[in-house]
Amino acid sequence: RLLELDILGRAAAQALIGSGQVAALVGEAGVGKSRIFLEFLRAPAMQDWLVLEAGAESYGRATSYFPLIELLTRYFEIHGRDDAHTAREKIFAKLLTFREERLLAQAPFFLGALGMGANNDVWTNLTPAERRLKIFDALKQLLIRESQRQPLCLIFEDLHWIDAETLAFLEMFVDSIPGARVLLLVNYRLEHQSTWTRRSYFSEMHVQPLPASSTDEMLEVLLGSHVELDPIKRSLINITEGNPLFLEECVQSLIERGVLAGTPGEWRPLGSIPAGFVPRSIVALLAARIDRLSPELKKL
Repeated sequence: RLLELDILGRAAAQALIGSGQVAALVGEAGVGKSRIFLEFLRAPAMQDWLVLEAGAESYGRATSYFPLIELLTRYFEIHGRDDAHTAREKIFAKLLTFREERLLAQAPFFLGALGMGANNDVWTNLTPAERRLKIFDALKQLLIRESQRQPLCLIFEDLHWIDAETLAFLEMFVDSIPGARVLLLVNYRLEHQSTWTRRSYFSEMHVQPLPASSTDEMLEVLLGSHVELDPIKRSLINITEGNPLFLEECVQSLIERGVLAGTPGEWRPLGSIPAGFVPRSIVALLAARIDRLSPELKKL
């Protein structure tokens, strides 16, 4: 994944000097999109960045602002155990650090987005359409202003599951990125179509399954280097076709079934891979994806 990491590094360098960038990783489930982001964030060059992560979920598409709420709770450091009073205090305390009245005036919209606007006339007197615009504008102001204090990296995972409101915010926010120290990272599966491809500051990378040499290298780490493991390794390379998640789950399933014995990195075979072998975790993953298809495709 050195090519992808290099492209992300160059995008970050551009964003750091005020030329904001958007970078997308595209690929099938389990190919390692999230892992590339994780490794990229571990780079020394990213240590001084503020990183805010949010992810869409298959069950969250019907919930408006689902990832944006996650983003706000992380930014304001609101935890599940915090009551409404504590959450309000954290929001106001954070906004006060900017020492700007216009940002402090946005507090009702952050509270409203987080479900705490019921007692605020500024929020309750707005129509749903007005609330949407106010939330979008308040969040855009906050993020752009924060990027002036420190470089800001925003990560939105699994855009193929994103709700319409969050997608609308991102499409609006992307237009504000070029003049800011902002790096927006997103990932999605092949079925999702990006609307940002014509922007000069947008990079889209298609993450392919691992080549055989890299799959073999990964198996060396997962299983070990004993010669008697070679038949199992060859079978796993054929079964998984270079999908890293599938590979990890296959190894774990073989351990659970007693086909492999030993310790991590030092496994020995006690048998061969069963015919038609598919790990239970992958069966569940496929079944969940099939459940989301239309009746015609599900039947097929």
